[in-house]
Amino acid sequence: MVGGNIADLSIGLKSGSNTTFTLNPKLGWFIQDRPALGTEVLFGWSHLRGSDVGDIINYGVGAFGRHYISDPSIEVVKSDFR
Repeated sequence: MVGGNIADLSIGLKSGSNTTFTLNPKLGWFIQDRPALGTEVLFGWSHLRGSDVGDIINYGVGAFGRHYISDPSIEVVKSDFR
């Protein structure tokens, strides 16, 4: 499974405003029929206008685990669409 997030995308157009961008790609593998394990990477960039800080870069790595339920008696969304 491959996925990711693009978050905190903001572009400041006024004087003194900030610009930020965060990217979080994820890659996972099903280890059996329903459980999955994976890894994720975080990259973030911020530009703070009007301050002495300048650019800020954030980065990191992490892991995740998921378990998917496929019980027909459990329906989160009911639909008659066929």
